[in-house]
Amino acid sequence: MYRSGLRNCFVKNALAAGWKDLEDALQYYSASEVECDFLVTRDEQGYKLSDGSVNVLNPGKYLEEINGQNAE
Repeated sequence: MYRSGLRNCFVKNALAAGWKDLEDALQYYSASEVECDFLVTRDEQGYKLSDGSVNVLNPGKYLEEINGQNAE
């Protein structure tokens, strides 16, 4: 797990994206900038404008994903 500090570039990207919810945009662009594989949230709808660089999953789908990777 990686925790990202808030940097100016994250804020600029989030503001430029024009998302309705700034918090969702900040989380997404922070995760994207540090190359996270997943962003786990119960609010998948808040990330409809994402560019696909980070997989946005609800907790159940995330558990399925990591369990599938462990089985390989």
